[in-house]
Amino acid sequence: MKAGDRLSLRRTVRSRYPCSVVDRIEIVVNGHALFVPRSLFCVLADLNTAEIDVNKRSSVLRLDGGDAAESFILKIEFDAKHARPSFRMS
Repeated sequence: MKAGDRLSLRRTVRSRYPCSVVDRIEIVVNGHALFVPRSLFCVLADLNTAEIDVNKRSSVLRLDGGDAAESFILKIEFDAKHARPSFRMS
């Protein structure tokens, strides 16, 4: 992907049972795997959408999920060396 590109994945299954848990997030930039701590995503469930917004200096992986009072938005900004999370429960 190059600067200005965006990739979106959307969940099409409407079932919430059984709950699907996020058990791994892997970010690889130019063949280099970035460290993403398990504590960042171990509480996430029922992922609805995932988007990657690629920019020249850094990129953002946005994960939206949950339902109603348990909804969340997780943004992970990353460059070639580091991943910086921003987590918000909605």
